[in-house]
Amino acid sequence: MGKLPTQSSIDILLDGGIETGILTQIYGEAGSGKSCLCLQILINCVKSGKKAVLIDTEGSLDRLKQLSKEYFEDIIKKIRFYKPSNFKDQDFIIKNLKDIINQEYSLIIIDSILSFYHPTIKFNKVLNSQLKELSFLAEKYKVAVVITSPYPFSLLNYWSKTIIELKKINSFREAILIRHRKLKEGKKIKFTIGENGIKDA
Repeated sequence: MGKLPTQSSIDILLDGGIETGILTQIYGEAGSGKSCLCLQILINCVKSGKKAVLIDTEGSLDRLKQLSKEYFEDIIKKIRFYKPSNFKDQDFIIKNLKDIINQEYSLIIIDSILSFYHPTIKFNKVLNSQLKELSFLAEKYKVAVVITSPYPFSLLNYWSKTIIELKKINSFREAILIRHRKLKEGKKIKFTIGENGIKDA
C-alpha cells in the first residue's frame, strides 16, 4: 500500500501519511480541523502529479483557494469537484465515480459524508451502499478514500480501516489514532491551524 503525505505532524501519527487502497475516517466537532486536513492532503496529492476527487458539502472551495495560493488554478484543473445539494445527489455522485476513476487518480475525499444523512432504515441502506462502493474503488484502483464526520458512527466505523479523531483544545488541535491495522492505537499528536494550513504544535 502507498501513502499520501499531509506534510504535517499527522504524517508522524500515520507513519508517512494517508494509506491508499482503504477508507480512512476523520471525525471531530466543528472547527477541529477536518476540512483543513482534507484539503492539505488533496493539495499535496495533486502537486505530486496525481488527480483527485473532492465531494464537498462544507463549502471548502474558498479555503482551498486560500491554502493553495498561486497553485489554485493548476490544482483545480486536476480535481473533480462535486457539490451535492442533498443525499440523493450525493448518492448519484458516489455511484457514478466508477465511470471516471482510473490509475491517474490517487484520492477521493467526501467532506462531510453525513451532512444530508437522517437516521432512518432507508438512509442507512443507502449510506451503506455508498461506503461499499467507496471501499470497492479504493481497493480496485488503490486510491485513498477519506471521509469526514462530526461524530463516530457505526456504519462508518464498519467500513473504515483507519479512524482518526480530531479535538479542539484551546488554541491547539489534537489528533488521536482510534483505529489502524498496523500502528499503535491511542497515539496522539498536537497541531495548530493557521492561514497556511496545519502546523506542528
